[in-house]
Amino acid sequence: MVAALVALLFLISISGRTFAGSRSPAALVAGAFVIALPVIAVLLAQAKGELTRTSEMAFIQFARAKGLSERAVILRHSSREALDPILTLAGLSIGNMVSGSVVVETILGWPGIGSLMVAAVKGRDVALVMGIVIATSIVVWTANTVAEILQMVNDPRLRGAEAKTDR
Repeated sequence: MVAALVALLFLISISGRTFAGSRSPAALVAGAFVIALPVIAVLLAQAKGELTRTSEMAFIQFARAKGLSERAVILRHSSREALDPILTLAGLSIGNMVSGSVVVETILGWPGIGSLMVAAVKGRDVALVMGIVIATSIVVWTANTVAEILQMVNDPRLRGAEAKTDR
């Protein structure tokens, strides 16, 4: 999150204006960038590591030996195998983005669930805090469930013993 806040300071310095309280498209892009930057960095690092790991697997070497182009090997075979851990990490990162919204909304003075949570904690409104925690928990649970479903669509081995693998 620190790198994201430094990126926000960089955006403010190159644009020459502050985004606090602004609801312009540039301010929304800046806020989304700050929230998504750490997640994107982790996902890209994971993708690189997984693609490197899968490139040495036997079925990838077999695909290369059949004469497939490197692009076809990466797009059809290697990326599909590397996608499962990336989907898991993406589902788990939703919680980080929700907590990041608290920081970004507070700093930029935007209305949203993050600033509402801060106001509820400052006002000691236990019922509102509990409601926000339940709502964000449902969002995180839903994101993780979607990630699991996407993994089952991507990898037939996860569907059960009766499914045939085509790899």
